[in-house]
Amino acid sequence: MLLKIPPVILILCFAISLPQEKEASFVRENITMKIERDHFYVIGSYYLKNNDQNGITLVYPFPTGPEYGAVDSFYIFNLSGKDTIKVYKSSPERVLFSLELEKDTETGIQVSYRQKLNSNVAKYIITTTRVWQEPLESAYYQLIVPEEIKITSFSILPDDSLDTGSEKIYYWKKFNFMPEKDMVFHFNIVR
Repeated sequence: MLLKIPPVILILCFAISLPQEKEASFVRENITMKIERDHFYVIGSYYLKNNDQNGITLVYPFPTGPEYGAVDSFYIFNLSGKDTIKVYKSSPERVLFSLELEKDTETGIQVSYRQKLNSNVAKYIITTTRVWQEPLESAYYQLIVPEEIKITSFSILPDDSLDTGSEKIYYWKKFNFMPEKDMVFHFNIVR
């Protein structure tokens, strides 16, 4: 079921905004992802700067297609206001929520979700950042995989990695970042 989205909705990290309006800017994100045998976990902190309004509506998209299953949990927390944000519309493709912003301030939110994997591929959507029409000041990503999962390909090569013995952690650091492709991870389970 597709949602009918009003034309003034902004989308976080994935935004749709009216080009002539710059009510808010999406400035940075810090994302931790984890692949397990059947699930992909994401927990991210996103930071927006408000230029001249009190609230915006945001859309958070999920990867869709036969490779990806349902998102069975979704949580949003306002890091600045220290309260839970309620989702007011959801579908298998996205959730919509409102965020109150104070003028000339930066607001942080934390989003977490778990998505079922129907195949050996996981995806985190970052290309929709382009719709904000300006690059992220900074973006930090990490992907955690247990030792029985081996990544066979990355759409964006990591900057570094760390092997803990039980997990491998991949790292990306980006500055002035305007993504041209989403983060896609193909993997094999070796045990």
